[in-house]
Amino acid sequence: MRRTLLVLMSLLALAVVAPGAALAKKGGTDRPWKGKGSGTTTFSIATFPSFPGSTDGIARFSHLGKTSNTSTFTVTFTGPGTFNITGTQTLVAANGDTLTLSFTGAGTITGAFGPGQTSETMVTWNVTGGTGRFDDASGSLTGTVVTEVVSVDPVAMTATGIHTFTAKGKISY
Repeated sequence: MRRTLLVLMSLLALAVVAPGAALAKKGGTDRPWKGKGSGTTTFSIATFPSFPGSTDGIARFSHLGKTSNTSTFTVTFTGPGTFNITGTQTLVAANGDTLTLSFTGAGTITGAFGPGQTSETMVTWNVTGGTGRFDDASGSLTGTVVTEVVSVDPVAMTATGIHTFTAKGKISY
């Protein structure tokens, strides 16, 4: 009997001093989050100094796996060879869950406008919504987007490029 009481007291003492499982705050707990991907960028060149555009691509993100992504944005030139960008992006996981993000960034351009011109943009993405398991998500990413112009259509006043990106940050869901 004494031995049973001693074992029970030891277990109770261990339960009191042992850390419990972390309880998630509303929307989850912060987790590391990273991704990389590529795609096609198209933008209007008819409205200098601000150009609207869009992207379509594929990526792999931790917590989402293989995703498709689309974005709309506006590039505003700020000086010779420099620009700012603002926009929104939607990530769609393989199971259909989505994350909606807003983003801002600043970049530089290398080369003359036309095929072969490249830009490098430092971007910050902020989670603004989601569906499925990301319904109450929050978080942010920072990263780099590199775009190379591959064609210019002077009649439609559009340019098309290919882009790659890498990003990392924290997500809570």
